[in-house]
Amino acid sequence: MSAAWSRLVSAFVRPASPVGGLDGVDPAVGALESGAEARPWVPPVAPVAGDAAPAPARRGRRHAAARVPEPCAFAVLAPGPAARALGAAAALSGGAGAALVACWGVAGSPGGAAAPVSRTARRLAASLTDRGFAVRAAGRLVELRLPDDEDEAIDALHRAESAAAAAGAVSVVVLAAPRGDAWDGVLATRDAVLLHGGDATVLELAAERLTGIGAPAHRLERAPSRLALTFAVAGVTPWGGAGPVRAALEAPG
Repeated sequence: MSAAWSRLVSAFVRPASPVGGLDGVDPAVGALESGAEARPWVPPVAPVAGDAAPAPARRGRRHAAARVPEPCAFAVLAPGPAARALGAAAALSGGAGAALVACWGVAGSPGGAAAPVSRTARRLAASLTDRGFAVRAAGRLVELRLPDDEDEAIDALHRAESAAAAAGAVSVVVLAAPRGDAWDGVLATRDAVLLHGGDATVLELAAERLTGIGAPAHRLERAPSRLALTFAVAGVTPWGGAGPVRAALEAPG
């Protein structure tokens, strides 16, 4: 068999063997005879673990895990029936989800007009009901009344706010009656304490006392309109309705 025929068979039928070409023809010799550069045969090497090519990058942007801020916890200190409405306005101004208002010392039943209950408020109301609370749900708002006894009220508040925190809901405690020292520990943990109503001198003394226990006190000089407060109790916030409350809560303490 001629060398040319051997090269043709090696190229199109089967590759040359590592020891010698087909019919004893060395592939390097055949390459030299054809005028090409000699390329010695190199045995294939199996890939070593860890040397594999890196996987192609995934398409699309990789987003870092979103940081979910902790829900706010406020307190409202105000006398009379307006305290409940101010607490509702403060709760609704703290976020877009459900909001809890726990009232202590507020006279009257928790009634009034109510907007259709949101899904998040319905879940929070169900969670509180399972814990033994009697609640009123309206719009984004879930309202409950705390026991008259201060120690029992504080214990109930802690249990209710635990459910609110698990649901990512803003919580507000409304104190509408003269309080004892037992409430100081609660007020010191608030993100803001809103003061409204009464004599200016009394408010100033109350603010100084709150500052002394480490509670950030904020005075509400101008309350929202009566219509805005009515909407707040119903569980909704009209455009700009909670503006004065939000501004007071965000003001430097």
